[in-house]
This record gives sequence, structure tokens and C-alpha cells, in this order.
Amino acid sequence: MIKLENKKGWLKIVEAFVAIMLILATLLILLGRQESDSGLEREITLLQTNLLSSISKDDNLREEILSSASLIKTNEYISKNIPSWLDYKIQVCEIDNVCALTGVDSKVLAEKQIYSQNILILATSQNADSKQLKLFFWRK
Repeated sequence: MIKLENKKGWLKIVEAFVAIMLILATLLILLGRQESDSGLEREITLLQTNLLSSISKDDNLREEILSSASLIKTNEYISKNIPSWLDYKIQVCEIDNVCALTGVDSKVLAEKQIYSQNILILATSQNADSKQLKLFFWRK
């Protein structure tokens, strides 16, 4: 049996090993959380892209947006096609204007991560102006 003459040296090696393992575990946990956040962002972005594309292809929804009506059909369409853990707001603006999020509690804006995408809804007749439809999402 080997006799350990310098026990303090071995103890320092074990302490250093444990410290390195704790640091690595912390880094792995932080990286895992960051990846899940980016996965959520990708999921929301894909959902917004699909919804906006579908809206732009639906003639009834396009007409509702171009006429600046109450957007009842558009709101119904979106609410049916998003998960229950998301909340949303849509804004219709002129093409050359900045389409900002309005009509939402300022507490929501301060505390939540807001995801937005927009699409141009081009008028097919000369009687209507083209519009910009912007879709905002945040977690409930």
C-alpha cells in the first residue's frame, strides 16, 4: 500500500477538480437555457411568417385589411392559429409609416419579449391603397 506523505497536495488537486467541474456544470446549464430561448424565437418567427403568408393569400382577409375595417376576421383567424401561451396584437399602417405597437399595457411592453414581423398587403385595384400589416407576439 502506498503511503500518502503529502496529503495537502492531494487535497488541493481534488479541490481544483471539483471547482472546475462546478464551473463546467454552470456553463452547460447557461448554454442550455440560451439554446431553448433561441428555439422559442425560431418557433415564433416561423409561426408569424406562416400566418402573415396565409393572410396575404386569403382574398377576404386582404380586403378587410385594405379597407381598414375592424379586422374581426383577421383577429379570428390569428387567434385560432396560435398556441394558447401566446398573446398578439395586429396593426395596419400605411406603407411609408413606422408601424409601432400601440394599445397595449405599458407593463407588458416593459416586462415581455416582443416578437414582430410585417408584410405588405398590396392593393389589386387602383381604388385602394396598399397597407402594411404588422403582427406582434409575446408570451402570456
